[in-house]
Amino acid sequence: SSTHTLLLSPDPITGKMDTVTTLITKHSAVQKQLGAKQSTHKAVGKAGKQLLSQKSGEDAEMLQKKLEDLEQKWTEVCQLSADWQQKLETTRGELRQFNVLMAPLQKWLAKVTPRLSVSEPVYGNKEIVERLIESHQQLQKELGAQHKKVEAAKTSGETLVSELLDDPEPVKSSLELMSGRWDDTCKASETRQNRLDQALLEAKLFEASYDEALEWVQIHSGHLASQLAPQEDATALQQQIEEQKAFSAELLAKQPEIDKVLEKGEQLLEEAHPDAVPVLVNMVQALQDEWKELKRMASDCSEELAPTLLELQEMLDQLCGVVETTRKKLAAKKAELIGEGEGLEVIEAQLAANKSLEDDMIIHQSKMKALQIARSKRASRNVNYEMAGKIKLLSDQWKRLSKEVTEWNQSLTQAKLQSIHIAKARSFNYENWRQRFVDFASQQKLRLNNLFIKFDANHDRKLNREEFI
Repeated sequence: SSTHTLLLSPDPITGKMDTVTTLITKHSAVQKQLGAKQSTHKAVGKAGKQLLSQKSGEDAEMLQKKLEDLEQKWTEVCQLSADWQQKLETTRGELRQFNVLMAPLQKWLAKVTPRLSVSEPVYGNKEIVERLIESHQQLQKELGAQHKKVEAAKTSGETLVSELLDDPEPVKSSLELMSGRWDDTCKASETRQNRLDQALLEAKLFEASYDEALEWVQIHSGHLASQLAPQEDATALQQQIEEQKAFSAELLAKQPEIDKVLEKGEQLLEEAHPDAVPVLVNMVQALQDEWKELKRMASDCSEELAPTLLELQEMLDQLCGVVETTRKKLAAKKAELIGEGEGLEVIEAQLAANKSLEDDMIIHQSKMKALQIARSKRASRNVNYEMAGKIKLLSDQWKRLSKEVTEWNQSLTQAKLQSIHIAKARSFNYENWRQRFVDFASQQKLRLNNLFIKFDANHDRKLNREEFI
């Protein structure tokens, strides 16, 4: 009766292998007890049949009923024991299969996850990006191969949860965690593929524009190298001057395109894969050097082809007017005093006006340089003593004015920073600051919790000393 009661209400089967093993060991002891009682059962049955042959009437009927009840209960106990043993063995086998499937899956997911992080750089030159794409395609093949194992693990886990386990929470939790990580990995793989496709497109566009720009610079560098010496004939010299002016204009128009290519190269460098960094650095440096050399050659050629006296006089008169106009505008702006705590809009308007003065001087800087070159010994044949003095005076005024504009811009910038600081101080709200600090602290707590989950290698929601270390 006690064995019958025990088998009718056995200990619950959990999703832990050590628990199942303990139950099997415990049931083996019960089966040994049943085996030991087998001879006693047979002896009792035999004795009962002999006694039954000697009885009659009500005594015989009562004895017969007791023998039948005993046989029925014995058979039921044996069947319950066999069923319980089969369930335990089936559960152990299914749980072992589930663990065998889950362990390599979890290890593989832990290895692959960092490679799919969105923080991993994927940009670079075309060759490196194509290599990254090939590597990712191999990973996607691995992902496809792991899919069958994931489905098998899910099937095994669902069987344990729905049919075999009395306490399925450990298996259910492990299965949910694995399924979530698998879904995240699949999404991360798709995201990385999209990032790689975009990186390849940008690499192709960059290299196409880079090759075109570098070829243009090299072709014109070769052409310009053969045109540096001035022509002796006046007509040919004038034609050479006109061609150089046209090329200088073409060079100026090409500058934004070269800047755009170099800027794109710098942008790719900021997000480039480590293997692509040296390649991109060399490409950007090569174009910068070639472009710088072409501009130097063009400048040398322009210096050799010095402007005429009439052109110099026109530039001198024009720049004198620029200096006078700029000086007056700057004086007027300085007269509009900027007080402490002045409104940000007023200061920004002043900065915009000063920027306009700076831009205007930058536009005319090339002409100022041309006058200074003409004053040098190389171009002295086109400059008389009186003009040389005027150029010297204008050059000094230009330098002083440039310095004043720059210093005024610095003063305005300082006033702007001070105005921003004062505005922030006035609008400070302690409650808003406190709430931001509380939110920040909560986020830190969440990050710490996620870190401990990551350390939990066997995903049992417990962290022992070895796992923590």
